[in-house]
Amino acid sequence: MYYSFIFTLIISSDKIFNVKNSFSYNSSSSNSDTSSTSTSSSSSSSKTSSDKINYTSTDLKENLSNSQKPNLNLKGQLGYYLAGLIESEGAIIVPKENSKNNTPTLKISFHINDLEFAKKLIKTLGYGSIQMDTVSSNAFTVVIRSKEGLLDFISLINGKFRTPKINKLYSLIDYINKDIANYKLKDIIVKLPSDKSNLAKNSWLSGFASGDSSFGVRVTESENAKNNQNKISLSFELVQSRLDDEHLQGYRRIMVNISDFLLSNLSLHKMSKYDRSGKQNAFRSRITSMEGAKIVHDYFTSYPMMNSKHLDFLDWSKCYREKAHYKSKGPEVIYKIKLIKFGMNTGRKRLTWSHLNNMYER
Repeated sequence: MYYSFIFTLIISSDKIFNVKNSFSYNSSSSNSDTSSTSTSSSSSSSKTSSDKINYTSTDLKENLSNSQKPNLNLKGQLGYYLAGLIESEGAIIVPKENSKNNTPTLKISFHINDLEFAKKLIKTLGYGSIQMDTVSSNAFTVVIRSKEGLLDFISLINGKFRTPKINKLYSLIDYINKDIANYKLKDIIVKLPSDKSNLAKNSWLSGFASGDSSFGVRVTESENAKNNQNKISLSFELVQSRLDDEHLQGYRRIMVNISDFLLSNLSLHKMSKYDRSGKQNAFRSRITSMEGAKIVHDYFTSYPMMNSKHLDFLDWSKCYREKAHYKSKGPEVIYKIKLIKFGMNTGRKRLTWSHLNNMYER
């Protein structure tokens, strides 16, 4: 992630793409066991498709194999994951009165690395289309416009929102309720309240973190280090930014809740990532303690991210486990962690999708 910090006080903004061209595919031919070549490690990376990386972590296959072993919480979690995902990276567009365009639309923005996940998501839902961004070759959007798709998606996410975006969801529900006959509904859709449950109990945070978040590993070596005094630092950060400061402040409560859950530090920064003026505020929740790392490790093991960030988590998780042996196997652990670190995030060449065999269920 590349930020220009002006001062410190604390996400991923709704990335709005100018989308015109449509991308289609045969969902029946999509194979979640295949690998794809990575042009960038995550949506926060600035690496372009022209970058060639000739290294893949030798531990990736082992990590993917290990990811199948935990008791994953998948049943009944699809709606929570999608709610978090659309609250982080989505847009709910409701037509204005007397508008010529009377089609409500749901959009979720993705980095090109997550194309295989988007295909799997559309296949799982049974509706939706992919539209490539005409401005950036590294971005695309999943679009839902059909009446059946909108109704089903609402049924999945209604009552699971945690941010101010719930007001957009309510506007969509109001719009449909006014046209109940056209949507072939027997009764109006009830607007359920926001979810106040423990973040640890469902996959909402996993969906939310699938937006602008990152896993970090840092190895600090001293030439004069003795008795294993080299330092291994693990971090995880989740960022949310908005162009409008007042809108951003509406996200303070959820960011505080996330920070409390993860035992992370919450700060407010001036950032230039999405705004060339460098004056856009963003909340950042960042963990650096081992106590927080354990929570991150345990949560994302039980409720995995489904996009390419999951691969970075697997590598980060391997480093977390290796660090526990540092005192007894110092040099060996340092070597292993440096090797893993070399192949994660922007160092990743291949994207492997076997984890999609364990997709969240309704």
